[in-house]
Amino acid sequence: MCSALFDFNCLILIQDASCCTRNYVDYDEPRWDRTRRTTLCAQDRTLDAVLGRDDKLVDKAVQAAEEHHPDFIALLGSPVPAIIGTDFPGIAREVEARTGIPTLGFSTTGFSTYDRGVEMALSALIRRFTRPPERPVPNGVTILGLTPLDFGAGGNDGAIRDALAARGFSVVSSLAMGTCLEQVRRAASAQVSLVVSRSGLRAARELEQRWGIPYVAGVPIDSRCADRVAELLRDALRDGKSRVLRDTQQAPSSPDRHPLLLVGDQVMADPLRAALLLNGDPRPLSVASFFGLDPALTAPGDLALEGEAHLLRLLKAGQFQGAIADPLITHLPPLQWRWRTDLPHPAVSSCLHWDQVPLLTGERMDQALCRWAAERP
Repeated sequence: MCSALFDFNCLILIQDASCCTRNYVDYDEPRWDRTRRTTLCAQDRTLDAVLGRDDKLVDKAVQAAEEHHPDFIALLGSPVPAIIGTDFPGIAREVEARTGIPTLGFSTTGFSTYDRGVEMALSALIRRFTRPPERPVPNGVTILGLTPLDFGAGGNDGAIRDALAARGFSVVSSLAMGTCLEQVRRAASAQVSLVVSRSGLRAARELEQRWGIPYVAGVPIDSRCADRVAELLRDALRDGKSRVLRDTQQAPSSPDRHPLLLVGDQVMADPLRAALLLNGDPRPLSVASFFGLDPALTAPGDLALEGEAHLLRLLKAGQFQGAIADPLITHLPPLQWRWRTDLPHPAVSSCLHWDQVPLLTGERMDQALCRWAAERP
């Protein structure tokens, strides 16, 4: 959630003893070493938790707001507040009443995966700040689910916006990289949404339900996929129906044709499969994710991984001939004698490999996909 709110002029106050905040700042936010943001720790002590001193959190939020003048305030929880049942929406209402600043309270627990936090943040921003559209922007697109935890901080956000602009689209909002609160306010002025990670699906469906804005789920991973995404966006503009970039026209698996495993965010892995098939890859391709699969996007053979042990069992059983995945996954012992390619996912390996996330749109990715499709185990 902190990562999703990073680009806003927002006061983030995490109710913890400092370890959760420190972990985020030091290991989970690749933009922190370039730009500082107002992310504060409540520095709760044991007695504060035992006695339920919510008044101290309110006082700290009010004092910080007076010093920093944010556009809005976000109050976040951690494991201890989750255990004692802290009412963050209620505290947020009290802070807003005292400061006059819009305040959002999130009952984050520290026990869910990152995509859940991004999903909660984007949905809350749209519900609270997005205005009804006065005049739709022609060919306007709102990008949803664009975060460094999926795409790194090496320029993929700009490359995706450039790919859309080159194909005649106008990016109205980019949530949540390269953004601001005004972009959230005018998100409904777009005529279509582009969902680039699974964490953006809920927000896209809320825009669809409230204002009839269709969405396309997919990432312009290479030139061919970028053209396919543009085609799907135009189709959605024409008939108002949402679509998914997916190509399941592939060779079925058989005893001598084990699938290749694509491990990552589902909305990102689906276009990767489509791009490999467009480049002539004859192997069966299965998408797998530690972060859940949306039923509307899931193809036969796709897998929701329960954890590392589940993945290890599948690999040891010989069900897959190789994998495209984060380096921490491709270096697992069962993959050492199989075909494998590294594709870093910062949500998995954090700061260890986030500088190695490639540009997903451009000539280098075109070349890489041609190479991967031609290589054999």
